[in-house]
Amino acid sequence: MAVYFVLPRAGTAQSVVYVAIGLGGVAAILAGTARNRPERPWPWLLIAAAVLSFSVGDALSSIADSSPSVADAFYLAGYPLMAAGLVLLIAALPSAERVSSALDAAIVAVAFGLLQWVYLIEGAVNDPSWTTGDQVVSGVLYPAMDVLLLAALTAFFLGSSWRLRSFQLLGAGVLAMLVADEVVAVSSSYSSGSWLDALWLLSYVAWGAAGLHPSMRELSQPTRQPGRPAGFVRPLLLGAALLTSPAVMLVQNARDAPLHAVAVAFAGALMAVLVVTRFALIVRSVERLRAEQAARNEELVRASRLKDEFVALISHDLRTPLTSILGYLELAADPLSGPLTDDQRSYLQVVERNAQRLLVIINDLLFVARLQAGVLELDLAEQDLAAIAEQSVREARARASAKHIDIRFDQPSSPPVLVAADKGRMFQLLDNLLSNAIKFTPDDGAVTVSVDRRGETAELVVADTGIGISAEDQQQLFGRFFRASNAVDAQIPGTGLGLYIAREITHGHGGTITVDSEQQRGTRFTILLPAASG
Repeated sequence: MAVYFVLPRAGTAQSVVYVAIGLGGVAAILAGTARNRPERPWPWLLIAAAVLSFSVGDALSSIADSSPSVADAFYLAGYPLMAAGLVLLIAALPSAERVSSALDAAIVAVAFGLLQWVYLIEGAVNDPSWTTGDQVVSGVLYPAMDVLLLAALTAFFLGSSWRLRSFQLLGAGVLAMLVADEVVAVSSSYSSGSWLDALWLLSYVAWGAAGLHPSMRELSQPTRQPGRPAGFVRPLLLGAALLTSPAVMLVQNARDAPLHAVAVAFAGALMAVLVVTRFALIVRSVERLRAEQAARNEELVRASRLKDEFVALISHDLRTPLTSILGYLELAADPLSGPLTDDQRSYLQVVERNAQRLLVIINDLLFVARLQAGVLELDLAEQDLAAIAEQSVREARARASAKHIDIRFDQPSSPPVLVAADKGRMFQLLDNLLSNAIKFTPDDGAVTVSVDRRGETAELVVADTGIGISAEDQQQLFGRFFRASNAVDAQIPGTGLGLYIAREITHGHGGTITVDSEQQRGTRFTILLPAASG
C-alpha cells in the first residue's frame, strides 16, 4: 500500500495500483472462502461482490469526466452488498437476538441519520451551486448509504463474536471506509492521492485479510462462540444514540444556526418508539427466563424428592437382609454353633466388618432421607460434652492405632461442659468427624479433640494433620454427597455424607460448624453449641 503514495499523485500508475489493491481484496476473500470452506459462504461472497463493485467504481472514476458518473453507480451498489453480507453473518442467531440487534441498529441508524441530515443532506439539497445530480448522488445517496452501512455494522458488532480476528478486520475495514466518507462529505475538498485514500485502501486490505483468516469459518457458523460484546457496550452505544437529539439542539444553538426542530423532534420520537419496543422485548425476555427458571427449579425439586424417596426405599430394603446377615454371622461365630478353624473365624470377621461398614452407609442414607424430609428427632437432655468427646476418642483409638496416628483428648479447663443435646446424635457427630480425621490423616499423623466453655458457648474442636482441603472445596464441603477433589484424586473411599450429617446435627442443636484447613497441613473443625446453665 505504501507504493501507492510514492507514485506521482493523481497519475495513471497510482490509479492502477489503487484498483489492483481493491481487486486483491476481492481475490483474497474468494481464496479464503475456497480454502476455509465456511458453512455459509454467501455472506463472504456478498462482501467480495461489494469490494468488486467499489473497485470497478475506482477504475471508472479515474477516467470519468463528469459528476455524477457511472462510477457512482458502482460505488453506491457496493454499500447495500456490504451491508447485506454483514447482516447475513448474524442471520443464524436465534430470532430474539436478531430482533434485538435489528432494533439496536435502527436506533443507531436514526441517530446517525439525524446527524447526516442536519450537517450534510439538508445543506446540500438547498445549495443552489450544486447540480441536481450532485444533490441527489453526493448530497443524499452517499450519506444515506453511510447510514445503511453503519446500521449493518452495529447489528454485526452486537451480534457477532468480537474476539475473532476476522470480525476485528471486517469491522476495522467498514469503520475506515465510514470515516473516510464522512471526512470527504464534510470537507468537500478531496483530491485523488490525498491521505484519505489510505483509509479506503486500508479497508480493502482489512476485508481481504478477514476473508483469508481461518476464523472467518467460525464467524460464519450458526452457533456463536463466546466473546460477544460486554454488557456495558450495548447500553453505552444506545445511550450515545439517544443523546444525539439534545446534543444537536445544543450545538446548533451554540452556533446560532437553524435548530432543525422538526427533524430533531421526528428523530427523537422515532428513537423513543424504538427504545420502548426494545425495553418491551427485554421485559418479555426476562419474564420468559423467569418462567423457564421456575419450571426448571420445580423439576429439580421433584427430581431431588424422587431421588430421596428412592434412596430411602432401597436403603430400607437393604437394611433388613443385612441385619439378618449380621445376625447369622453372630450365630456362626458363637462357640455353641460348633468349632471354627482360625481361617474360618478370620473369614467371618472380614464378612462381619464389611457388613457393619455397609450398615453404617445404609443408616447414613436413611438418616439423610429423613433430614431431607425435614425430620430430625432429638431427645434433648443435659449432657457433659467433654465426657462424650472423651468416650468417642477412646472408641476411635483402635482405628487410629492401626495407622500409627496419635489421637488424644484435651481436657477442658473447667469441667464439666454442659449442653442440652441428644447424646446419641452427639456421638454420631463426633464419630463422623473422627472417622474423617483418621481417614484423611497419613500414617504417623495426629488427631486432637478438645472441649471447653467460652462464656455462654460450648466449643468442640476436632483437628488433624491430614491432607487438608482446598479453599475452593471448603465452600461446598458440607454439601450432600460432596467429596473434596484431593480425596477423589487419592481414591480415598467415602460417601460424602458425613460432614453433611454433622452440619445438620449441629444446626439441629442450635449450633454452628466451621472449617479451617490448609492443604498438606491439616484441618480443624470447630463446633459451637449453646452451653447449658447447669
